[in-house]
Amino acid sequence: MNETPSVIGMMSVTMSSGGSFDTAVREIAKNGPKNISELFGRIVMDADCKAISDIRTSVNDMVSSFPKALSPFKRAMQIVITAFDSTDPKERNDMMKDAEAIVLEGLKNMGETYSSGLNTPCMMIFGLGIMLPMIIISMLPMLSIGGMFSVSSIDSRTVTLIVLGIIPLVVGSLILSIRSRNPFYKAQFNTSDLRYLAPMIIAVPAYILLGMNGISDDLAISVAFIVSGLVTFATIYPSIVKEKERAKTEEALKDTLFELGNRLSMGDNFETAVKKALGSRTECEEICCKLERELTLCRGDIESAVFMTLSPVSVEIAGHYCDICKASRRDVRNAGKLAVSIAHQVQDQNTVRKGIENKLKSTMDMMTGTSAIFAPVILGMSLVMLGPISDITGHVFFDGIGKILTIYLIELAALISLMSSNLMCKGKAVDVMARFSLMMPVALIVFLVFSSISL
Repeated sequence: MNETPSVIGMMSVTMSSGGSFDTAVREIAKNGPKNISELFGRIVMDADCKAISDIRTSVNDMVSSFPKALSPFKRAMQIVITAFDSTDPKERNDMMKDAEAIVLEGLKNMGETYSSGLNTPCMMIFGLGIMLPMIIISMLPMLSIGGMFSVSSIDSRTVTLIVLGIIPLVVGSLILSIRSRNPFYKAQFNTSDLRYLAPMIIAVPAYILLGMNGISDDLAISVAFIVSGLVTFATIYPSIVKEKERAKTEEALKDTLFELGNRLSMGDNFETAVKKALGSRTECEEICCKLERELTLCRGDIESAVFMTLSPVSVEIAGHYCDICKASRRDVRNAGKLAVSIAHQVQDQNTVRKGIENKLKSTMDMMTGTSAIFAPVILGMSLVMLGPISDITGHVFFDGIGKILTIYLIELAALISLMSSNLMCKGKAVDVMARFSLMMPVALIVFLVFSSISL
């Protein structure tokens, strides 16, 4: 379902450029989104091997067998098949717009269903990740005053196992469960990104050095990881800026499709129109210069020049510009209409996806604030309360509990960083590391401040 707007958009482009339904299916099988291209690829292979006589009938039979969750795509494809049979251009365009509206609404409903189902697992993470450690630290010694529990029955090893082992394991399982149900998540793990974790090694010698100078374990761990986390974030920050610039340029390229369409509709050839359209946007000035160089060297292969220039920014957008270039060879003004049509499709998809991201963002912000601020405050104050409680009970309740909580906050920051990245559908390891390297020092600083308060 996540791929359906792109598929319907590609079919609309093929129709606008004068292609047949079979051509549209073959294009998706070759260059379409992963899952649907595999399904269409099997049909194309069967057609080429003469195992089936008609691609149209096979596609219709396939979508008719789709499960209920894909009913918007099923209805949209049936409209598309009918649209290709129509001889009235206006009717065909109206039907394709209806098909696009159906899959976009289906995508929107899927996102709303997913976001509404996050309340329970997020509250479980909140309860287990923050409230349970606080109860273990604060409530049991308070109850022991009345003799309801025996403090001696719970030793430091048990608390360490629960806080550093069982709780993170359960929270991690919940986060993986949330990710597995995220229909928009795309795993993009790259082992080369792990090099950004190298500065974290600083924490080991820093901890040893601080310990040799008589610094307590909890303070030594906090300072060591605060420093290593900030150094790690400083190392990753240039790549974050680079990605923001890429995303900004991608948005500008999408907007430029409208101007490209207008210039083509006025009769400019593609080469002139694309250079003027890109040159009119500040964000695309560098891209425009690169394209001019490639057009000079391409020996007439304009499509390859366009793809080589734009694909580092976005392969999808580069493909759209190449489609418009192909259409301009047949009719420049029709290519202009195609560019405007593609621009509207991209804009509609962005609007739906942005709306879904905004709904998920509130959940992400809540979990990030919980991990970076609320949890350290609660656990820090709980640690402070142990002083007077220990004086009343006459017990030194869990020597080294500060060290355990410090390590736990590091684990919690890592888990919530993973969850936040999953919610925002960013599967890159560098994104998780950037969130962790910033969130973890903030959490430790807050914990140090509140745990140092004297009652």
